[in-house]
Amino acid sequence: MTATQSLRTRRAFTIVELLVVMAIIVLLVAMVLPSLQKAKVSAKRAREASDNRGTVTAILYYASDYARELPRGTDSTGGNWTWTLVKPWKALRDDYGMLLDADRFGCSSWTEDNPGNDWWFTPSSQHWRVPWVYWGNRAKATGGNYVTMERLSTSSQATSDTLITCFCRETSFSYASYVPHVREYADEGVSFPAGKQNPWEQPETYCVGYVDGSVLWLDWNDLGQFHSAGGSSNFYYGKRRH
Repeated sequence: MTATQSLRTRRAFTIVELLVVMAIIVLLVAMVLPSLQKAKVSAKRAREASDNRGTVTAILYYASDYARELPRGTDSTGGNWTWTLVKPWKALRDDYGMLLDADRFGCSSWTEDNPGNDWWFTPSSQHWRVPWVYWGNRAKATGGNYVTMERLSTSSQATSDTLITCFCRETSFSYASYVPHVREYADEGVSFPAGKQNPWEQPETYCVGYVDGSVLWLDWNDLGQFHSAGGSSNFYYGKRRH
């Protein structure tokens, strides 16, 4: 056997060796992918917290210019907390720097995981639906058990010091239910259409912006439940901290 033939023989791989290498690669990929997915979810949540904080800041600047009165939510007593009044929220966008963009603004479960949902951002003549739930300065819902915060000076009298939360609504057959951040690695939002029995999945975590400007990700057990309009819909807020 010549030296060249001997070198070629030493360089050759058997099928068994190739299968072992492939198995090692697959194992390494399987080990790395969850870490990469966790890093992606962490980055998305960090951006959502930043957007939440920016919204809270805009609301606080607005209140400072209006005798500490918070922007109005809806005037309806029917408990539809999925909408806000157009005029103050347009002012927040145009005059106070609040980001209102379908690619970023709001709970990331609805703006990122459900592309094309521009209807979130399309106002009617009086109301505007955005992918947050806004808890400040709303008409008292009929049958509701939540005392809303009308002014910064009345924050201690409200049920909670929460201003903004992820969009989450658990409801009856009449409306669709929306559940954000339900899977640890995918961090997805899940909606259940109206007219069907809505199985309930608890969010892994929940983004809450407070009247003092802070933003926290909370566990499900740290949330309070608000039954609106006689209990036909449930919304969730951060429990009072002070």
